[in-house]
Amino acid sequence: MVDLNTSKLVMFAFMTFAFVSVVFAATTITNSLITADALSITGDGDFDGDLDIDGNYTGNFLYGELYDNENSTIDIIAPNVWANFTNLSSDDDNGFTLNGYTLTVEVQGVYKMDHSESVSGLSNRDIRTSVGVNGEAQEDCEAHRTTSGASSIGSMGGTCIVRLSVGEKLTLMGENKENSADFIVEHATLNVVYLGK
Repeated sequence: MVDLNTSKLVMFAFMTFAFVSVVFAATTITNSLITADALSITGDGDFDGDLDIDGNYTGNFLYGELYDNENSTIDIIAPNVWANFTNLSSDDDNGFTLNGYTLTVEVQGVYKMDHSESVSGLSNRDIRTSVGVNGEAQEDCEAHRTTSGASSIGSMGGTCIVRLSVGEKLTLMGENKENSADFIVEHATLNVVYLGK
């Protein structure tokens, strides 16, 4: 075992780090070759450069989710005007905070966002849904379908990659392109996963 101030390197299985600069508290290892059976780091660490791992990686990702399973009415005030889904919940988030029906971003970066909705309404409603960032529907996340009848339920969904800043708020949004008639969301889900800086 090698103690580096408050951090420890404990070596057990085969791993090699070459030409790496690692900073732990006030201790720096620069351009070192470490060969060990396993490397255990206690505390925070930053890698400036590429890290290539052969084998499995186990760790926490930044992720968030919003969902609605309540047959919620989306209140459309006018054609082509986006409305927020306001009956959204979240159970398990890492890197996001639930505020009402929105997720607030805690870490800046590039995120992949997937959303899906099951909707119903009267015939020939041109329904669109998307992810909202600070109240603005994201065009590259948009999904679209036309309803065929009041008892007909149809599914739609979209995916996109968006750069987000700390404090930005995410939600789901919908609009009726044809008129101001409301529509029903039978189920809706938004999943957000961090991809990188």
